[in-house]
Amino acid sequence: MIAELYRNIKKGTAHASTLVLGDTDALVAEALTLGAHDKELMLYPIVHDVWTIDDSRTVARRAQRTTDTPLCILIAANVFTLEAQNALLKVTEDAAPRVFFIIITKSAEALLSTLRSRCAIIKEDGIKAEQEKTFFTLSVSERMTAVAHAIDTPEHRDAYALLSRLATTYARQTKRDKESARIYAHLTHTQILLSKHPLGMRQLLEHLALTLDK
Repeated sequence: MIAELYRNIKKGTAHASTLVLGDTDALVAEALTLGAHDKELMLYPIVHDVWTIDDSRTVARRAQRTTDTPLCILIAANVFTLEAQNALLKVTEDAAPRVFFIIITKSAEALLSTLRSRCAIIKEDGIKAEQEKTFFTLSVSERMTAVAHAIDTPEHRDAYALLSRLATTYARQTKRDKESARIYAHLTHTQILLSKHPLGMRQLLEHLALTLDK
């Protein structure tokens, strides 16, 4: 899949922005391995679990460089903050010629519809169901421990990832019952607020650990 995408980029037939859905770690490894041995394109990878505004600013600086060789900017994450996505949207609109964006993530739900609409979308065959429900199977004490560990990661990256997975779980239930729809709307609104003011992340996740049904 990645090999074919690279071939299309070199031929000039690829879309300027491509969203690749699947196992993020495996796809990134494939992209890096193939890119390292390809002399006909330049690969600039940025890989994080949580994509922040600083990452988007780095991409913006790189995307303005002109080059005779196609430049592939690899953007890989499982969670993208709202501010970072809005910045990426502008970057993809204003990039220099022969700059291509490859966004790798597990689920299309991780991205705003406006950003998805700018991308050609390809999916990994046999994508396995994500393990969003792991948190639900834990005891309350185990959930509280998981929250503490997630909060302690740099820039609360794992905490943002956990919140995103919970929101995705409820998004799949919204057409089935009103309570799931209510919780999903609350989580989505909270994600937007925390992308700007992350100070309440611990309190929110501890509240969810105590109140969400198993």
